[in-house]
Amino acid sequence: MHPPAWKNHRVLVAVWAVLCGASLVVTLALEASPAPVPAPASREPGGPVSADCAAYVADVERTLAEARQEGRAVDVQNFTRAESGAEDCDAAVRDHMAGRR
Repeated sequence: MHPPAWKNHRVLVAVWAVLCGASLVVTLALEASPAPVPAPASREPGGPVSADCAAYVADVERTLAEARQEGRAVDVQNFTRAESGAEDCDAAVRDHMAGRR
């Protein structure tokens, strides 16, 4: 009677060689890949904003001006932007509004 295949030394050496080769290939692929792009640093208050955020702040200003012209109360406004790939402009809007107070 023959021993099970996993007890055969040739099979064990072949499996070990395949695993070592696969790990070597994965290691080389990881070392060759570019380094991940670091996350953007948080914007300094009062610093420059992106064109997308500048356009959004201008839209907020337009909305506020229209509300004032129509005589609507503009004491408390809540502006949100759906995250559809657009940049998060909350800090830019807060900074802009804080400068108005």
